[in-house]
Amino acid sequence: MKPIKKNLINTLTASAVVLFLFALPSCKKDNAPTTVLPTVTTTGATNISTTGVTTGGNISSQGSGTITAKGVVWGTSVNPTIDLSTKTNEGTGIGSFSSSVTGLQPNTSYHIRAYATSSVGTAYGNDISITTTSVAKIYVCGYEQVSVNDHASLWTDGSGALLASTTLRSYASGIAVSNAGDVYTAGWDFTGGIDNAKIWKNGVATILSTSNSRANSVFISGSDVYVAGFESNGSKFVAKYWKNGTPISISNGTNDAAANAIYVSGSDVYVAGYENNGSRDVAKYWKNGVGTVLTNGINYSRVNSIFVSDNDVYVAGYEFNGTNEIAKYWKNGTPTSLASNTSRANSIFVSGNDVYVAGYENASAKYWKNGNGTSFTATSPYSAEAKSIYIYGSDVYVAVTEYNMSLEKAKYYKNGGETILSTNQRSGAFGIVVK
Repeated sequence: MKPIKKNLINTLTASAVVLFLFALPSCKKDNAPTTVLPTVTTTGATNISTTGVTTGGNISSQGSGTITAKGVVWGTSVNPTIDLSTKTNEGTGIGSFSSSVTGLQPNTSYHIRAYATSSVGTAYGNDISITTTSVAKIYVCGYEQVSVNDHASLWTDGSGALLASTTLRSYASGIAVSNAGDVYTAGWDFTGGIDNAKIWKNGVATILSTSNSRANSVFISGSDVYVAGFESNGSKFVAKYWKNGTPISISNGTNDAAANAIYVSGSDVYVAGYENNGSRDVAKYWKNGVGTVLTNGINYSRVNSIFVSDNDVYVAGYEFNGTNEIAKYWKNGTPTSLASNTSRANSIFVSGNDVYVAGYENASAKYWKNGNGTSFTATSPYSAEAKSIYIYGSDVYVAVTEYNMSLEKAKYYKNGGETILSTNQRSGAFGIVVK
């Protein structure tokens, strides 16, 4: 019996030692401090330009430490870290923040992550990728006098090129640039005693009509080319548009009508201009051929431009009030007068919640942003008219023609800075696109 008792004692002792050894790391683990990194998300990118973007992040929890730095970090490889010098520092603390990323290269892909550094380490938000835009080109269409005739012209970044033969008088009134970089210009030339509507693609002309006609505006939607204008039926002008060269009439030819502008949104085709009611021209736009009259028809009025944004239809033009022509725009048929003096609205562009309209008031070129006017000082003794406006990012581009008797001068403005396009005796700028 003694050996059995001795073995039992030894077994119990060994078991106790094992249990004690297992307990040691368990006790140590329970007493160790918990390390938790901050919780971070990266916000989406906005305002992407050629050299920058706006983004940011949100720190919903600082974890077990205190936030000492936060911001975004970027690079050309996925999941950039704060080891890079390309980062922002937006201070300390939790919550959301915004960061302006600058110094990027045009047409380049970047990866961006929000980060938060605390006393226990650095945590990152999700990786987002963006591609900066290419350096934009400035396209202006109009005309320039060569020898004795005016000729349809296209300027690219200030460098001009004639679109038509120097033996014909011609004008380019509308311009659009496709995503592939093809430049389309709408206009007309004077052949055989009448105007002929034309469209130029990269300088190569296509005749749209051999009847008395003009092409006033062009719009690119996917691979389709839409051109708005008018064509004579022998006695009256008929408002129409051409889709890939095929004409589509939108007025019945009983009274004169013209399509001055066109815009395509999805499968909907919007055309703006005017139609005579038997005694005077009346501002009007058509959606898929169905017309909407914008005034009561007591006084004459016309629409010169149209823009569609978030299913809202904006058109710009003017209406005679019995004394003066008054520049105005309509949003979904509701008018807004832009001036109280003699004025016209020639072009409209909507960017976000901002409505830009270009035209003139009291012989001065002008544009309005949400109803607030900015005038351009003409070269004395010229008067001036803003013909077209285009918004690219935060930049405002306006095509302007100055007048003095028989002399005319084409120019454009970028944020108020002037660029003269021609030093010839006569030239005009009618349309502008930045892309």
